[in-house]
This record gives sequence, C-alpha cells and structure tokens, in this order.
Amino acid sequence: MTGWSLGEEMFPALSTYIERGVLHSMAPLYPEVHINLRSRNRYAMVSAIRQAMRRAGSSPGDIEDFSREALTTQDQRRFEELCSGWVVMDHPQPSQRAE
Repeated sequence: MTGWSLGEEMFPALSTYIERGVLHSMAPLYPEVHINLRSRNRYAMVSAIRQAMRRAGSSPGDIEDFSREALTTQDQRRFEELCSGWVVMDHPQPSQRAE
C-alpha cells in the first residue's frame, strides 16, 4: 500500500489543529511523561517537567526548547497549554471530606 493512511505514522500532522493562528496539538509531544501537579508555581512546574523529560530520555535540545518557551510565556493560561503540549499534566482530584 502506498502513500495513503489516516494513521499517525504517515500523517502526524493530523493530530494537530490551528485555532486563532496558534498551532495546537491534541496529544503531547511526550505522552509517556506524566506530571502530577502539586503547585501552580511556574518555576516549580518547569523544573518538574524538565526533570521528567530528562528521566524519559528526551533530547537536551527539546528540554531547552521547552524551558525557553515556557519561561518566556507571560499568560498563565497559555503557559499551562504549552506545558500540556509537551507532557501529560495530571491534575489532582479534589479530596473528599469525611463526614
């Protein structure tokens, strides 16, 4: 079979879309890397993501690209979207209070 497949092997761009001029990915670049959020502090989040990417064997260039982009983004919502575009961000479930 030549050329046409709808799987991500042949057309990885199908897992992305453009909204208001910004390219969004429907899956993170490193889906095997999961970050359990404990803080909303951007420096703590960047540090945790860098360490997890390093442990997963990401290239130093990718780690540097992520860090540079994340630390220059001023908007908190864009920052969180950017982080989610690189790794899986696991949000903690609200604790249930005992009654």
